[in-house]
Amino acid sequence: MFKLFIAIYLSQKIGYQKPDARFFKNVFNELSEFNPDDTLIVGDSLTSDIQGGHNANIDSIWYNPKLSPIDKKITPTYQVNNLQDILQIVG
Repeated sequence: MFKLFIAIYLSQKIGYQKPDARFFKNVFNELSEFNPDDTLIVGDSLTSDIQGGHNANIDSIWYNPKLSPIDKKITPTYQVNNLQDILQIVG
């Protein structure tokens, strides 16, 4: 088993709401070995999580268990409807 999460960051603590790129910039500054090429933003909201990933130039995984249609203006890098499927992406 490997560690998937280093930390969890909350908008209320950081002072910026997703999808504001400043939220992600603050998070990235907290990480000593941050590499955007090794980072994925996982979220269930196209308008905050996935758009935020796009705004921060980070690949994203949209958790979409209801198989909702994708908004053509906001496109995730990956889409899963089962959280276990994330392991295939990062594996």
